[in-house]
Amino acid sequence: MEVSIYDNELLKKVFSRKVKRQIACTLSCYMDNLSIKQKVEFAVRRVTEIPFQEGRMVIEYWDNFNEITELLNMYNMDYDLVRGHKRGHMTPGVININAKKKFNPDFLRKLLTGYYGYDISLPGCLCITPYIIIDTGLNEVIAIKLYDDRGFYEYYLSKKRS
Repeated sequence: MEVSIYDNELLKKVFSRKVKRQIACTLSCYMDNLSIKQKVEFAVRRVTEIPFQEGRMVIEYWDNFNEITELLNMYNMDYDLVRGHKRGHMTPGVININAKKKFNPDFLRKLLTGYYGYDISLPGCLCITPYIIIDTGLNEVIAIKLYDDRGFYEYYLSKKRS
C-alpha cells in the first residue's frame, strides 16, 4: 500500500508527531529572527522548489469564510470546503486546495503574508493554519506544517508503507 496526499488519518498523526515509522526524515526550519517578508519569501521558495507531481493544501481557519474564499477566488484556486467554522467555537473550519501543477507562488505569498501577520495584527491578517502536502512523483510525499510565525516542519514520507 502507498502513502497518498489524501490519507488524512496518516497525515493527522504525522503532523501531531504521533507516527514515526513512515517518516524517513524530519526537518525543522526556525525563522523567528527573520522579517515577515523574509519568512514569506523563504517559505515560498522552499515550497516551490520541491519536485511536484500533485499537491494539496489543507487550511484550518477561524476567520470569516468569505475573506478566505475571496483570496482563493482571486487566484482561481481549486478548493473544497470540508467543514465550516462556527463563530465562537474552537473547532476550525477546513478547506482543501488541490493543485495539479505547482502551487501559485503569488497565492502563497499573499496567504503567508496574511498568516505571518496574524500574531502582530497586520491589516489583512488571517487566523489560519496551513498544511502543505506534495507528491514529488518520486518515491516520497513531503508534508509541511507551518506553525505560527516562527517556522515550519517538513516531513519526508516514503510512499511505500511498511
